[in-house]
Amino acid sequence: MREMITEMITGMRMKGGIRGWALLMILLASLMSTVSTLAQPSPFFINGYVFHANGTACDAPLVKITNENTGAHWTAETSQNMYGCIIANGMDVNVSETLQIYAWKDVQSKIIHHTVTENETEDGILCMNITLLNPPETPFVVQGAVYYETGEPCINLTGVTITNKNTGNTWNAEIHEGFNQYMLVISDNVSEGDVLEINATDGSSRNSTTHAVSSGEIDSGIVSHNVTLPALNMAPSVDSILITPDDDVEEGVQIDPQPGENKTVNISAVVRDMNGYDDISSVIATITGQSNVADSPVILHFVSNIDGNTAIFNGSFNMSFYYESGIYTVTVNATDKSGATGTNTSSFNYREAIALRMDAVSISFGSVDPGEYCEVSGDHDFATTDKPTIQNIGNTVINVKISGTNLTSEENAVIEKRNIRARVDALSYKNLSEERVFDVQMPIGNAVFENIDFSLSVERGTPPGNYEGNVTITAVSV
Repeated sequence: MREMITEMITGMRMKGGIRGWALLMILLASLMSTVSTLAQPSPFFINGYVFHANGTACDAPLVKITNENTGAHWTAETSQNMYGCIIANGMDVNVSETLQIYAWKDVQSKIIHHTVTENETEDGILCMNITLLNPPETPFVVQGAVYYETGEPCINLTGVTITNKNTGNTWNAEIHEGFNQYMLVISDNVSEGDVLEINATDGSSRNSTTHAVSSGEIDSGIVSHNVTLPALNMAPSVDSILITPDDDVEEGVQIDPQPGENKTVNISAVVRDMNGYDDISSVIATITGQSNVADSPVILHFVSNIDGNTAIFNGSFNMSFYYESGIYTVTVNATDKSGATGTNTSSFNYREAIALRMDAVSISFGSVDPGEYCEVSGDHDFATTDKPTIQNIGNTVINVKISGTNLTSEENAVIEKRNIRARVDALSYKNLSEERVFDVQMPIGNAVFENIDFSLSVERGTPPGNYEGNVTITAVSV
């Protein structure tokens, strides 16, 4: 009887998914029901018109409203010479509290202190027209605005001081939160040729500039001079993170393991820095999840810029086949040259892979005489292909399912599959008269092996010949 060959076929199955929509919808419905029962505060509308000291309409004034009892403050919206501000009645303002309304345009200004009445809170409205006042007759006015080098207004001014270098007198200019303008009314004499030093700061950035007073400015009584601060350092921001490949149309990013191999995952981040994309010194991605990702952290490299402030940075990392399934988070940190950072996150679902492979592609029982028994033993060495070995190449604990066919000869003689037996690890032999599952619970890992053994019994009276058949070995979830 010549050599008989049994072909071995490995199998794999993959699964993955997200559940929980029903629970989410129930919680959302409950939340919406709760919110609908909460009392909503009524609005309190403060409005009016602003006029110059001569009675003409004052277009685009600056109007600030402060609750002097609580310190809360708001900036009114303006349209032409009308202003308006909506706050919460009973929360932002109450009966008998005092509102300060401050209006300012050029060198004219006016402050009004108004105590809120019961009728006003019931009506929900306060109408207050404002006529600005001229500065005193004799003073000299220094005014201007403060900007950063980028052209952005400095709306967080903490101080503006003005010094007459000829007389040594120093004054603090008037500033207001949320505005980048300053104004100083000087009652002391200022002469033509006097040099004024104007210092402005936002608490961290500061600059000093000088201005020589001209004869025309003496005649008008006004010096208008702007100050430019060094560019405000803006922390970078990570605007978006793209993770590829996405192996499924299912919501979110789904990544399937590559059984027995690494799966390369790509990251593309769009990073913006208002100081210019060349101010970005590093972009680094950190990957966390059920398993420790060996390639993390990943340095993302500059690819191209979208505009003067925005650029694309790419990188990649490997997900090993034995990393546990589940949600992995990608955190991208962008750092600029001054050390300021911006962060964003994205995630992907590393799906479950149920898979195995075997080193032997065929099993040879050799020559077996009728009435004899033959065994082919496996081992834990994947390099010895004559000794069958299986490896868990997925990312979940598996059992092993084995099924077989009858062995047939070229003359159509048959050795029934019940005469073929198999076992995995040290478990008992089972004949292949039906599909068998071996409860070996092979763990996940870089190199998890088990022996797989086969035996064949040839009944007396079996005709001589070369017999062949198939055995299928499949990984199944525990």
